[in-house]
Amino acid sequence: MGLVRIAVVVSGLALLGPAGAVACAKGAGKPVRILFVGNSYTFVNDLPALIQAFLESKGQKAEVGRYLVGGASLRDHWHHNEGTEAPKPGVPPAPARKGGLDKLLKEQGPWDFVVLQGQSQEALAAQPCEFGAYAAKLVAKIREVQPATKTVFYMTWARQHLPAQQAEITKTYAEAAKAHKALLAPAGEAWKEALGAREGLVLHQADKSHPSPRGTYLTGCVFYATLTGQSPVGLPARPGIGGKTPFDLPEEEAKFLQETAWKTVRRFEGR
Repeated sequence: MGLVRIAVVVSGLALLGPAGAVACAKGAGKPVRILFVGNSYTFVNDLPALIQAFLESKGQKAEVGRYLVGGASLRDHWHHNEGTEAPKPGVPPAPARKGGLDKLLKEQGPWDFVVLQGQSQEALAAQPCEFGAYAAKLVAKIREVQPATKTVFYMTWARQHLPAQQAEITKTYAEAAKAHKALLAPAGEAWKEALGAREGLVLHQADKSHPSPRGTYLTGCVFYATLTGQSPVGLPARPGIGGKTPFDLPEEEAKFLQETAWKTVRRFEGR
């Protein structure tokens, strides 16, 4: 789960954070450092690399760290790091990850932002994952080690065939962000907005759960707006990542997704 580093010899971009959030203004030449704690909703289509590419396109160095495993909830991340829980089917055994988050926080910091993303159904009250309790534990751990780090809650989206669940997912993430004075990246609400505004838009993969490249692109625009406090309108429609262009959107569609992301982030400012 190492770092991916981008080096661009230009002056830094001031990361402002929306709604009066703690500013993270980088000096000339200093990278913005973002640690992602999550699962496949983060690593499918490599969302961290896309966010790096967006920042790079505006002349900002960036470094990202990854503490990711498919299907993991916040509860899983906590117990895997502590080495205190037996593995679940399909989830790597806890001993394999013991101390992994601590190492990233203590030895590879400081981080400007730590992003927390739960399992796709974890935010629903019917699930026994204890989202709020483990969000609190993780935020406390982050702040104990690095008090200046800003936590970001990554609001996920409803399954394609279960759109009504978005209201509860939104409520859970928004309440967690408010309770912990953290930033909120309202990706799920941006998805809801985009799907409602444009018939035939496909943001999910065929499994009705994971993001298509367009879904990840929209989510990346939400993160850009959340982290910088600036509009994503004008970001590249075909960002280059590792010498490739995995996101290849028509300019008009990219602009629509950028505008939707900005509109949604602005709507959630101050909540």
